[in-house]
Amino acid sequence: MSKSKGLRFKGKILLPAAVLFVLLLSIIIVFSITRFNNFAEHLMQERIEAAAGGMRGIVDDYRRLTVDTGLQITSDRRIADALVNGDRDELIRVSAEIVAEKDLAFITVMDIDGVALVRTFDLSDYGDVVRTPALLQALEGIVTTVYGSFHTWQITVRSSLPILYQGEIIGAMVVAYAMDAGTTVDRIQRVYDAEITVFADGVSLASTLRRPDGSRVVGTRMRDDIFSTVVDGQQELFTTVNIAGQTYSAFYKPLLDGNGQMFGQLFMGLDNAHVIEERSVLILQITLMALIGVVITLLILFWITGKLIQPIKRLEQLVMDVSSGNININTDRKNVSKDEIGDLTLNVYNLADVIRTIVEDLSTINQIYNVEGNSKYRIDTSKYQNSFKDMIESINDIFDEEVENISSMVNSINQINAGDFDVQVREMPGDFAFQTQAIRAVTANLKSVSSEINGMVEAAAVKGDLLFHIDADKYEGDWREIMMGLNSIAEAVDKPIVEIRDVMSKLSQGEFLGTQVSGDYKGDFLAIRNAVNDMIDNMNSYLGELVEVLAAMSDGDLTRTIRREFVGNFDMLKQPVNNISTNLHKTMSEISSASTQVLSGAQQIATSAGDLANGAQEQASSVEELNATMAVFSQQIKQNADSASEASSLSGKSTANAKDGHEAMKQMSVAMSQIKESSDGISKIIKVIHDIAFQTNLLALNAAVEAARAGDHGKGFAVVADEVRSLATRSQQSAEETTSLIGDSIKRVESGSDIAESTSQSLDTIVINATEVMEVINNISRASKEQAEAIEQIGAGLMQISNVVQNNSAVSQETAAASEELGSQAELLRQLVAYFKLS
Repeated sequence: MSKSKGLRFKGKILLPAAVLFVLLLSIIIVFSITRFNNFAEHLMQERIEAAAGGMRGIVDDYRRLTVDTGLQITSDRRIADALVNGDRDELIRVSAEIVAEKDLAFITVMDIDGVALVRTFDLSDYGDVVRTPALLQALEGIVTTVYGSFHTWQITVRSSLPILYQGEIIGAMVVAYAMDAGTTVDRIQRVYDAEITVFADGVSLASTLRRPDGSRVVGTRMRDDIFSTVVDGQQELFTTVNIAGQTYSAFYKPLLDGNGQMFGQLFMGLDNAHVIEERSVLILQITLMALIGVVITLLILFWITGKLIQPIKRLEQLVMDVSSGNININTDRKNVSKDEIGDLTLNVYNLADVIRTIVEDLSTINQIYNVEGNSKYRIDTSKYQNSFKDMIESINDIFDEEVENISSMVNSINQINAGDFDVQVREMPGDFAFQTQAIRAVTANLKSVSSEINGMVEAAAVKGDLLFHIDADKYEGDWREIMMGLNSIAEAVDKPIVEIRDVMSKLSQGEFLGTQVSGDYKGDFLAIRNAVNDMIDNMNSYLGELVEVLAAMSDGDLTRTIRREFVGNFDMLKQPVNNISTNLHKTMSEISSASTQVLSGAQQIATSAGDLANGAQEQASSVEELNATMAVFSQQIKQNADSASEASSLSGKSTANAKDGHEAMKQMSVAMSQIKESSDGISKIIKVIHDIAFQTNLLALNAAVEAARAGDHGKGFAVVADEVRSLATRSQQSAEETTSLIGDSIKRVESGSDIAESTSQSLDTIVINATEVMEVINNISRASKEQAEAIEQIGAGLMQISNVVQNNSAVSQETAAASEELGSQAELLRQLVAYFKLS
């Protein structure tokens, strides 16, 4: 019996603690694994999105790469020399060397008439005239780029550029990269550290993915859902694919040319094997640690419970000894612990001492009263307190009343017969007679019964103590049956009330689970028990529903609401919880949608701003170089104007000398020599003008090429370059005319020196020619001034362009920085909202 109770108590401690610990540990494990899975998936998504950011500009990257490579090749002097000399073998050798060095698909070289001289992909195919729009524009000095299939390549990027020699276009060249080549996808893989595959119409042409035998995975077709989005819908796609047993986070991008036409598709994949492996290892480690924690905790609980049970079992034995009448127990207080169990042990010891004292006093009074016949002896009540004192006083009162009843035995009998229990019994010394004892016993029993009943009534009605019991063992016969019946009534009333009180106490402390009124009652007590249990069941049901919904909300699931009906005032709990879930779901959905749109816009702005910043920086650099060149050119034009003025002055002097020739015949040779020297100086000046015009023409051509590379941003600059070329052409024409005239003048001067006898006629001719020379020189001077003014206007325009380009560069850089900050903030907002389940 004792062992069974101990085990039940131990189980009540161990079982709830173990269940609670296992439940909490399970929740922690599930939550940790869920959060880690979410983090791992988020990490993989972040990796592929970060890598995809660089892939979006790959078409422009290859356009710039082909243009830059083409400019380097067309600047190679070996190409120009071989083209000018008509050396096709040299062209073939140099072109093949460049293709191998630059890892190009092919090079095509044409002369100024568009005749194909070299095609590196087919050296036997040459001599035909090529009239494609791109090559015609290249022969006019315009750089263009086209995309798509060509020859055996299905996805190429081809740029057409002019070939310049001494400032003149002598031919054109096509430079091509093949994006469907193995070397190309390998190069992209090294840049982005990811697997790359190039598709055409959804079929793979080149890939870094390899089969177990080492061959590349080509010739495969996209999944239908991916094909529908990327090829049919021309949209980017993030997804997860399984290739050759490996799981990849994939990014698919349609390749579009400048007109928005798709010429291929690109795949980029990141291998997630190591992330998945790390996740599995971590989950296994968490599970093993949790199991070890459970075992250790259960062992600790068993040890603690054993320590608690030992003193309790000892107390149980003490109570059983006392309740069985064995009051001779060991009450040594030296080794009692200083805790609640120790206090309980001391209280049991004190109770045993009080009971022992009562037994001793009762034995003493019994000895003195019944054996010695001393009815005066009474128990000392000062040794007792509270109910024990009341009990001893009641015993003393019984003796007092009994003695008094003996002294008035007859009156007592009469009064008893009349219903008066307060009879006066005459006290008898020594042993009592049979009659006296009978009357005293009857009177004492009646008095005691009355007192017990009154005490019970007072305890129940006044004090609310339903545990009050009458000591039925003091009575015999029917009196004892009556007392036991009264005690049974008190017990029947007290048992359900005490149990309901304990249940209500647990409910007040929040213990709803497993709390029930379980007593076996009938009648109204049964109805009370059922009503209380129904109330507890309803509260458990409502609380369970609330806990499930709130737990789902705390885990980020905003789709859960309370759907069952709540009756009465419980509905006041249901509506606020549902309103919170609905409003929070609506708010988080709007935030999620807005953050996605902001992130997309920020990424587009960042890409555009980056391209704008790069273009603006290149424009600023080109404009600065052109400004420096124009400054040198302006200085040369000013020198040209000064030389023209000087030539005009010399021509005037020559004319005056010619008019005075008739009067200074002897100085004719000297004057003729001066005229010859002046003419030589003019020839040098004209040669300088010719060289300046040639250099200006070359600069204008280069400027036109740079403007073509700049695209829409270089249109205005191309107009300025055309004007500069026009002025250079006019200057060159004037210089040629002046050169011709000066040549004639020199011939006439030499003729005048040889024919002295026709001095007069020669002088007239010299006067006429000098006048014409002066007019020509004046024209040159005016043209030079006009050129200087035009150069100053060009310089001012270039300076204004430089300022605008620099401002655009600064603004584009600021825009790029702001868009990156906006993108990071939008991404942070998206990550925060991603915690909540919205659908």
